[in-house]
Formats: sequence, structure tokens, C-alpha cells
Amino acid sequence: MNPTMKDWSLRLTDALWAYRTAYKSPLSTLRKLQLNELEEVKNDAYENSQIYKERIKVFHDKNILRKNFEPSQLVLLYNSRLDLFTRKLRTKWTGPFIVKRVFPYGTVEVENPKN
Repeated sequence: MNPTMKDWSLRLTDALWAYRTAYKSPLSTLRKLQLNELEEVKNDAYENSQIYKERIKVFHDKNILRKNFEPSQLVLLYNSRLDLFTRKLRTKWTGPFIVKRVFPYGTVEVENPKN
């Protein structure tokens, strides 16, 4: 019998029966060991990345300089987004501004004396 596109539905039951009755071997023990080793390598890599991130955070936090500001103090603001028009001699600092209020955790409210 020549299979055509029209009789696929007639062959579906035979194909399904063949698939269901075919012997499906379970994963061999060697394959299971390989999968377990792969999982261990993945877990080790994850743990190492967490350790690395913690070390980098400690190093970064240790090098941060804390500044104490007081009201009516003059300050300059650093504009880190000024890199659109990079010129070597262009300053990234604007100001001076006057410190209006100091909040906990280093937040500072400033006002422009020109306005």
C-alpha cells in the first residue's frame, strides 16, 4: 500500500500502538552517573559564583568613602551620565550647590543658589 497524505489518520492507530508497545530501555547506570556528575559540576559552579560575588562586594564596600554633609555646606554634583559627548577636558562636575537637608543613610537634599 502506497502511503499518501490522505490516509494518515488510518495509520495513526497502528503507529500509536507500535510506540506504546515498543521496549523503552531505562537510563543506564552509566548515563545516570554522568547526569549526577553534571549536576554536581553545575552546583559547584553556582556556589563558586556566589562566593566570588560576596568577595567582590566586600572589596567594593571596603573601598567606599563615606562623606558627612552638613546643612548650608557647598558641594559639587558629579554627573555620571555626561558620557554622551565625551571630550577629554570636559568636566563632569556641576555646581556649586548648597546642602539644604541631610537625611539618614547619606541622602542629601541640595538647592541651586542661582535659582
